Amino acid sequence: MKTIFKVLMICLLFVGFQNCGDSASTEQDESQQTEQPQAVKAEQEANPFLVTTNSFYGLTIGGKIGDLEKSVLETGEGSFDIFLIKDENGEELGYVDANYEDESLIGGITISTKKAVTEDGVKIGMSYADFNEKFPDAELHGSEIEGYTSTNVNKNVYYELSDRHWEYELDKNKIAEGTTIVAITVQ
Repeated sequence: MKTIFKVLMICLLFVGFQNCGDSASTEQDESQQTEQPQAVKAEQEANPFLVTTNSFYGLTIGGKIGDLEKSVLETGEGSFDIFLIKDENGEELGYVDANYEDESLIGGITISTKKAVTEDGVKIGMSYADFNEKFPDAELHGSEIEGYTSTNVNKNVYYELSDRHWEYELDKNKIAEGTTIVAITVQ
């Protein structure tokens, strides 16, 4: 009986120490998670037109669409509901589209204002030559239906180019001289 009691006590102590260790690491993980958004939030307060890998102008991927003005985007692929992003003067900055699983949430943000700048210094109006010099390994693709041509440096931020190509696989040499970035999309 004493042996069983000792084994139970050792097990309880072991479980107790395990939980204490997990609690400390969880608290550390949570504090690290809150520090990152606070740092980004401070940057965006300093520049509300800062484009991050998941946000723009106070809107975040997965956040609520809220009371943005509903509109329709007509493309060769169909008609799509979008929600306009406007500044305090009513100037259109871009639009969001709804998450396909929950239409009350933001699925993507497309930015059209020249006021916007990414964390890497990319802006609408920037030449593709300058972009390519800065990011020579960026992927480049065309759209077989619409002819939209886009490039991206990471998986969340895409840059639409003024040059149109209707094949998906593109060689950088096919991009016309004078091509610029005309929109930035965060997904």
